[in-house]
Amino acid sequence: LDTVPQGGAYDGALGVIAGFYALMQYKPQQLKRDLELIVFRAEESSRFGFSCIGSKVLTGKIDRTRWEQNRDDEGNNFF
Repeated sequence: LDTVPQGGAYDGALGVIAGFYALMQYKPQQLKRDLELIVFRAEESSRFGFSCIGSKVLTGKIDRTRWEQNRDDEGNNFF
């Protein structure tokens, strides 16, 4: 899911599993609110030059025009 060139120890599946494991340590009666694990793709997006794409889409903080115009090294756009 999170694969970047020269990725760190928690890039990739390990980072997702670590977050899931941390949530599993809580018992429902210990919490006042529900917890959710959300996995975003393209946190760093070295391919398109934008960071945090998934969270920006979720929160409505995207500049779609800019994203539509941006191309990767092979001429592909994000959409």
